[in-house]
Amino acid sequence: MKLDKYLEKQAWGYKSILAEKLGITPTYLSMLLRGMRKPSLELAMKIQYETDRKVTVKDLIPDFHKKYKL
Repeated sequence: MKLDKYLEKQAWGYKSILAEKLGITPTYLSMLLRGMRKPSLELAMKIQYETDRKVTVKDLIPDFHKKYKL
């Protein structure tokens, strides 16, 4: 699932809560949502954890296995 679709299903204000849990600013999270920034593998793994695997590393970094040689 895309991160923006996941957030649409959450309660109002959850974006700020998620950003805090991830250790990033709401502004940076918005930049990820708009495609202005790409998450690091570490951040993608945190997002996967905080969304209970509804948003996966593969959703966030489709070619992660090539980029990180896994």
